[in-house]
Amino acid sequence: MASYCVNFYRVLLSSDGHSFRCLQGKIDVPEVESSTQAAEIASRRFEALHRIPDWRIHADAREVVGEVRAVRSRTHCRS
Repeated sequence: MASYCVNFYRVLLSSDGHSFRCLQGKIDVPEVESSTQAAEIASRRFEALHRIPDWRIHADAREVVGEVRAVRSRTHCRS
């Protein structure tokens, strides 16, 4: 089992016309089998947190940040 951090981003345009990703939220997902499972669980939690039917309403992309082996304590996302 592994723990993951899933980041949700909105893609915006800067004043000079360049796009950039703006972090909308981070969700920790401890002790899951795969990064795919972590992404799905994080998406459901993000939707519940914002009370929306689909995470894409508040974010354009999600990114699963590296696998962290769970030992005794829960790991947290880092900026």
